[in-house]
Amino acid sequence: MKEQWEREKKRLLREKAILQDTAHKLNLQVRSAQDEAKRCAESGKAAQKARVSVQAVSLILSVFRYGII
Repeated sequence: MKEQWEREKKRLLREKAILQDTAHKLNLQVRSAQDEAKRCAESGKAAQKARVSVQAVSLILSVFRYGII
């Protein structure tokens, strides 16, 4: 029983590490998209703003699709 618990604990810790790493990468991507959106807003380029918005929406949809959150 204890051996089974140890295996399960190791598996859960690995999953936790993977999820934390993925969350960190996602946060970096979101920050990057936000920075780019801010630059676009400041420069007033409508086409670039739209592209960034589409990228941000695509990123959010992929998060939901892969169940990261």
